Amino acid sequence: MPADGLTPEALALDERPKLQLPFGSEGPRASVPVAVVAAVVAAGVAAAITSPAAGLAVGGATLVTLLVPRLRFLLAIAAVGCVATAGLYVAVHQLQITMPDNGAWPQSFGAASTWAWAGVVFLGADGIVDAVLRARRRRIDRTDRAASDPDDRAGPSPRPTVL
Repeated sequence: MPADGLTPEALALDERPKLQLPFGSEGPRASVPVAVVAAVVAAGVAAAITSPAAGLAVGGATLVTLLVPRLRFLLAIAAVGCVATAGLYVAVHQLQITMPDNGAWPQSFGAASTWAWAGVVFLGADGIVDAVLRARRRRIDRTDRAASDPDDRAGPSPRPTVL
């Protein structure tokens, strides 16, 4: 059994996703270089999938969330808001304009598609934030365990001398 008392099975259970309230503290924030790289990646993917404006919004939200983890719930609110806006757009647009009863009906809602995809990329940004913050937490936990275990700091034990 490892010195920290956790078996490999317990460590594996600790790594599984957990259901938790999104309004709590997420622990330590990411370093600025890591946050910037993650935000640029999220922005690039979002811009490629939806629009450049959505890419900028997702990148900015990712950067802020990684630097202030307590605000992570904003990514979920943005995702739900985007999908709700897409639904509202379809309802209002369909009320105002009579749509054809053929297979071309979905083509009349291009803006709704953009909003729906924006919701998807905000959820993807939340996944990126989760991965970065988990990696940061694991790295800090490993450092703390190594600092508290005197055997690890001493290094390998010396070889016995043979006479």
